Parts: sequence; structure tokens; C-alpha cells
Amino acid sequence: ETEVALGETFVTLNGKLMELYLRKYHAHHSQFAPFAINAHTNAVGAGHAVFRKSITEADFENAKPIAGPIKLFDASPTCDGAAAVVLTSDPDIARRAGPLLQITGSGAATDRLAIADRPEPLRLLAVERSAKMALQQSGLQHKDNAIFELHDAYTIMACLSLESAGFVPPGQGLDFARAGGIA
Repeated sequence: ETEVALGETFVTLNGKLMELYLRKYHAHHSQFAPFAINAHTNAVGAGHAVFRKSITEADFENAKPIAGPIKLFDASPTCDGAAAVVLTSDPDIARRAGPLLQITGSGAATDRLAIADRPEPLRLLAVERSAKMALQQSGLQHKDNAIFELHDAYTIMACLSLESAGFVPPGQGLDFARAGGIA
């Protein structure tokens, strides 16, 4: 409540998280570029994407500042969107649907929204808890997962999601992305 009362928005809050990250891990804003470049690259061939234009590292770094270190390409556009997954045990439908996917675990958790109320602001406890639940339920380990759909409304959230879910240690999300660990 204190953050909203002071006029904070998701953009400014993500800017504060990025400032904390940059300071704690002695990083530079340009290191977040792979997250934005990846998102735009994926949008190029997606007919339903709002902006189907690739960007370069130079585009990322030269983008208009929005709030704190957050620049234009650090944030996804606000737009309508939808996704659907049909879950069925009906073998007739499953046979006609194409390749099958087996869901072996799931998890859901909540955490404090206010950054000021978090003991460790860069640790997304809801992500950490839900990933742990899903892995325990499935009997799998991080290395067994071919896909992890991360929250990428902001480049800082993509990085923190990878780290909090345990796919990389804290402070190493930027290096993971730069080394081609995201697609």
C-alpha cells in the first residue's frame, strides 16, 4: 500500500528492482539485452504478435528511458492476449491432437507484492516455491525440463524468474542469457 500511495507503478517498481540488481551484482544495463532481443526475435514469426520486428543490442541500449534504468525494450507493450491449453483424458481427441504433452507436476504460490515488504527484494518467493512444488510433484530436476515459460513483462523479471526458479544461481541470469540459455 505504501508503494501505490506514493505513485509507484509496475514500471517504476521494476526499475527499482533493476537498480537493486545492477548494484548488487555489479552489472550493466546492456547485459539485459538478450532477454529483449530474444522476445523480439520470437515475435518476428508469430502472426499474433503485436510488434513483429527484431531488435539489435544497439537498439536496446539506445532506446528511450522509461523509469530508472528501465528503457523502452525492457518492458513489453500493454496489449490484449490470450492462450489456451486443452487438457483431456479422451483418447480419441488425444490421437487427433498431434504430439502429446504430459504434465507431471504443477505448483502455485503467492508472495508479497510490495518490494518494501520483502526480506530479499530480488528473490521471487512465489516463483521459488511454485517451481519447487512442481519439481517435487513430478520427480524431475531442473536439468530434465526442456521448457520453462518465464515471466518476461520486463527484462529484470525474466532474469529474476530464471534465478528464483533455480535454473541458475542468483546473479547469474544475465550470463545464462548471454550464453544462449534462452530461446
